[in-house]
Amino acid sequence: MIKVKSCFGKGCEAINSKRKYDAVLGISVGSRAFSKKAIENYLLFCLDHFDRILILIVDSIKKYNFMAFSDLSEKEALEKAMYEGDEFYKAVKRVIKTLQLSKHDTSRLKLAKWDEVASEIKSRNIVLKLLKKEYAENSVFSIDCLQMTNKYFEARTKIKSRIENKEIAVNFLLEELALFLTIGSSEKFGHAIDVYPGKFEVMENILDNKYRDLLKKLPEVNYGHIEIE
Repeated sequence: MIKVKSCFGKGCEAINSKRKYDAVLGISVGSRAFSKKAIENYLLFCLDHFDRILILIVDSIKKYNFMAFSDLSEKEALEKAMYEGDEFYKAVKRVIKTLQLSKHDTSRLKLAKWDEVASEIKSRNIVLKLLKKEYAENSVFSIDCLQMTNKYFEARTKIKSRIENKEIAVNFLLEELALFLTIGSSEKFGHAIDVYPGKFEVMENILDNKYRDLLKKLPEVNYGHIEIE
């Protein structure tokens, strides 16, 4: 049974409110948290708690992690990310079919890949540029980003991370932040609640205004996080 482990932003409001919010469930390729059974349980949780659910296959930006942790070229890393994304996409479609046969309302589920969604959010590139500038100029923000990246690295490999590896891999986090900071206010999607089996410390710090005036520089942020287990 899926439980709520923590929440912040509009996530706490969404989980405790009778109002039905729209949610996005990001499925990161290569993550051990997304077995077939886990995906089914996550989707059942989302169907119980939210109105519309966007299932987002996080594939193309995974190239940064593959480049950093596997020493692949950018071309090789992107090919690997997209291949694994295709496999996850097909796996999730099968899970949705199973839920449909069990009489669940799968019409409220939308399945999409990263680039398909990112390309439709007009403000995402502006926010990504702003975050990269902040990363270069704000030491508190950059340290937190690298620490979060390092946690990911250490959880998946026994190899001691080099700063060069982390400087590549941190681009995954910046891309992720840019999309989730803007998707909730986008005209096409409006999926404000990020449901995920993990924490999102840097995002929580942004919403808590830890990084000088970064939050003020951003366009309207409509975001909430719910950590599930």
